[in-house]
Amino acid sequence: MPHHYTLAEHVPTGKMPLEIVYMGPGLTKRKHFHDHDHSELVFILSGTGYHLFNGKSFPVKPGDVLLIHPGATHAYDHRDLEMVNIVYDIRQLYLPILDGSELPLFQRIFPDIREKMESFGEPILSLAPRDMKKILRLIRNMRETFHSQRPGTKLYCLSVFLETVMELCWLYKGGPAKEKPPFRIGAVMAYMNAHYREPVSIERLARSAYTSQRNFFLQFKNAAGCSPIQYLIKLRISRAEELLTDTTIPIGEIAGKCGFSDSNYFCKTFHRHTGMSPRQFRQKNMSNG
Repeated sequence: MPHHYTLAEHVPTGKMPLEIVYMGPGLTKRKHFHDHDHSELVFILSGTGYHLFNGKSFPVKPGDVLLIHPGATHAYDHRDLEMVNIVYDIRQLYLPILDGSELPLFQRIFPDIREKMESFGEPILSLAPRDMKKILRLIRNMRETFHSQRPGTKLYCLSVFLETVMELCWLYKGGPAKEKPPFRIGAVMAYMNAHYREPVSIERLARSAYTSQRNFFLQFKNAAGCSPIQYLIKLRISRAEELLTDTTIPIGEIAGKCGFSDSNYFCKTFHRHTGMSPRQFRQKNMSNG
């Protein structure tokens, strides 16, 4: 009977449902059929073998990327495969921006949870060494940041994860480099994630992206699905939700910690985004806990 793995084996309860799992050469058991309650993006680093899925064998080699969703039973037949997995749960992962309908791979990585999630036995991508190096740099960045105690770590890791996904989507699409946005959306988001408590102006963000304010606004909205200010407010509300759930800090103080200079404006904005006041949100989550 297949072994069932859970996300809780990788991520402590209450933490962000996203983690990096490295499997050294030979550490993955041969023909160990299993499934899991989360999704996996699997990157083959070295070695060769076969991915066993749905009664078939699919050869895998360095550079290959596999996508496995919850409930899919699979295994590996190999001797020396080395791989790194990004494990995530789209049912719990807070994704403030989902404007990837024009990117086929994006919809595969983040399918509609109301429908059956499709897993794939054969690699969804085979990365060239140069592209794999770029992806691994992002993965290492995520892995090193996960254990940081700095405020905003979760948001930063989420932005790097999304940048990783977007890099894969662009490679999957196969378009030339000139079709990509002229600035790295992940880098801009990372800056916003790190400075969400501060006043962040479109002018400053546009300068960091080496483009005009108008062009920056249009391209950010095209890539993110919302305006820069809307994205910033979502970051602040997300952080406020964490503080309301995990601490007993007074609501007025939480407003300041999340970049709102006026507590009344904070309460109105919070209610508009969540459908309840900060106090109601805290009481609900305390009762659920």
